[in-house]
Amino acid sequence: MHEDMTINIFFPPKNIEPKDQNQKWTQIVIVLTGCIPIAQTGALHAWPSPSILKLMSNESDIPMTFEETSYFAIIHPITIMIFCPLSGFLLNIIGRKRHIILVSVPQFTTWLMIGFAANSLMLHASRVLAGIGDALIYISLPVYIAEITEKRLRGSLGSAFMISFLVGQITMNAIGYYFTIHTAAFVMSSFSITHLIIFGWMPQSPYWLIEKNRLEEAKRELQILRWRSNVDEEFDEIEQAVKRQMAEKSSYKDIFVSKSNRKAFLIATLTRLTQQYSGIKAYFTYMQYIFQEAGGDIPSHVSTILCTTLTTIGTFIASRFIDKFGRKPLFTISAYGCTITLFCQAVYLYVSDYVDTSPVSWFPLAIMLAYIALYAVGCCIIPTLLLSELFSASIKSKAVLLQIMIFAFALMTATKIFQVLADNFGLFVPFLFFALSAACFTIAVSFIFIETKNKTLEEIQQELMRTTS
Repeated sequence: MHEDMTINIFFPPKNIEPKDQNQKWTQIVIVLTGCIPIAQTGALHAWPSPSILKLMSNESDIPMTFEETSYFAIIHPITIMIFCPLSGFLLNIIGRKRHIILVSVPQFTTWLMIGFAANSLMLHASRVLAGIGDALIYISLPVYIAEITEKRLRGSLGSAFMISFLVGQITMNAIGYYFTIHTAAFVMSSFSITHLIIFGWMPQSPYWLIEKNRLEEAKRELQILRWRSNVDEEFDEIEQAVKRQMAEKSSYKDIFVSKSNRKAFLIATLTRLTQQYSGIKAYFTYMQYIFQEAGGDIPSHVSTILCTTLTTIGTFIASRFIDKFGRKPLFTISAYGCTITLFCQAVYLYVSDYVDTSPVSWFPLAIMLAYIALYAVGCCIIPTLLLSELFSASIKSKAVLLQIMIFAFALMTATKIFQVLADNFGLFVPFLFFALSAACFTIAVSFIFIETKNKTLEEIQQELMRTTS
């Protein structure tokens, strides 16, 4: 048996049922196990929120200024962009499974470095390690989920990526507020250990094994994933699809020269830019003020947890319908809905500078809740899901690598744009900017967006070629 094959203590051959119907539970368990590191990623993204105030307080054992803590938000995305090329290279060399296992090493080290931190340098260095972990997981996990799940489950299980990310943020905001920085880090490190122990038992991607011409292992892993012995028809389809796609040219140039690859890349780029420039950063920065305007006196950590929880619930509900209604209608409704709510918020903020808005002080809170619901329906989950569906096997690792770099750049610039516009022109301007940005990107992507629901990865490639021929 090859070392990449699943260990049979967990999946003994005699227990695989000779049924004609694929079993869902194996795919669900494997995806949820694989999502542990993306929950850790969400926690590391949220870590500055409860930690910065503690670090800037007089009682801090690592006293830091506001300027020093501001580098936390910059180091992380820059590191992602720097290490993405290495991550993309490793994806095809060591395979999806080992790549995901590897993620827990920098994540575990990050938490240890925070836990034992004695100065600001160690905390800044921990953000570098967190960025390395992100560069690994953002490339490998969406691809792995798409390649191990059948088409009827790919949308709902692919949504587990963002749901897990949000759960990680909620967990970190709660633990980070009630525990010290060091204790919270040690608590969170236990999840990385859990992932390292468990995920080694999970199957490798059959697609990657076929790419490496390890056909017997690929068929065996597919039997485990579907939990039945007769997978000949699906295996033959996957084998033919992978061989056809791998016969295509696979350089970075071919991402843009091939019409179908170029269209896939453009769809992925525009949906990602819509997500990042749809104002989510503006709302999470502004939420405490909104709660106060509505007459509440909710602590900042509670409002953050509340809004993230609402986003998680909305995303979970959307995941139940994404394979029924499709990606395109949900994304379109979500993006245009975000545009409208952002515009309404901008108008309210502008008017509030000139007239008394106390009779309608509830309005910004109502608009924010509407925005969160609309964002969760599509913009939150669909860009990452499309990332795993759109690209041919021949250029997948390279295209996903470039997309993650675009994501990191957009994340960093959206944060800076909000700060610059709010500081220099007033709070209503960034909301207006993000409303216009979301509208423009949504209009652009609506002309080229293809529906991927209930299609195999090969059928999606055929659709891309058909619409560009």
